[in-house]
Amino acid sequence: AELHVERQFTFLPGVLSGLGMYFNFGYTDSEAFQRWPWYAPTFDADGNIQSYELRMLDFAGQRFNYQAATSGTAALTYNKRGVDATLAYGFQDRYQTGFTPGNLDRFAEGLGTLDLRIAYFFDRGGIKWRTFLEGTDLLKGVTDADLLNSFGGVDGSDKYYTSGSYLGGREFRLGVSATF
Repeated sequence: AELHVERQFTFLPGVLSGLGMYFNFGYTDSEAFQRWPWYAPTFDADGNIQSYELRMLDFAGQRFNYQAATSGTAALTYNKRGVDATLAYGFQDRYQTGFTPGNLDRFAEGLGTLDLRIAYFFDRGGIKWRTFLEGTDLLKGVTDADLLNSFGGVDGSDKYYTSGSYLGGREFRLGVSATF
């Protein structure tokens, strides 16, 4: 299921009529059939292992890989008199990246980000100018991991972090561009 709402508040007076907002939310509740390889031992007459035979174990009612249960974005916008601005928060739940029996599934942890973009557009001498300020990952410090991976943490089992990616934390850009 998905919900999307977008609204410009043009009914507000004066400069406030440039305000707007958008919101989207997605929800998924589904199940997958997962297969797991298992090498079953074969025994001789004395009970000694002779070899291993590949068998596929079937598990019904499992999570889809790479499908977060919920995700969404909420944003405030402004667009009037050459100013175009957006302050947006986006999030995504923890999602499974690989199936392993016994509640040892692999996961990408959930994340949230707050981003800001403000631009001012104007024309001078036949040239279209844009000045801008952008801020990304405003909720992250310079030492915070951006993407975390784990296994476990399902139905009361322990969660173990296996890796993380560091993309630099919050970042700001200030600039000017011209089109001619």
